[in-house]
Amino acid sequence: MDTTTMQIRREKHHQAYITSLNAALKPYPELHDFNIEELLRRCNEPPVTIRQTVQNQGGGHLHLQVFFGKF
Repeated sequence: MDTTTMQIRREKHHQAYITSLNAALKPYPELHDFNIEELLRRCNEPPVTIRQTVQNQGGGHLHLQVFFGKF
């Protein structure tokens, strides 16, 4: 991959995961205290209406954190 592709992935793609995850979690303050690892470990606990979003967006966020060494 070229530098531009990696920058887009790191900045825009990663931010999209975070923004989407935060939007899904917003109505559920009881989930706000979990870090991303704990939230994904407990992925069967969020309401069923946001569970898939938590798994997909949270998983994408964690993946890119690890990929880019921010973990």
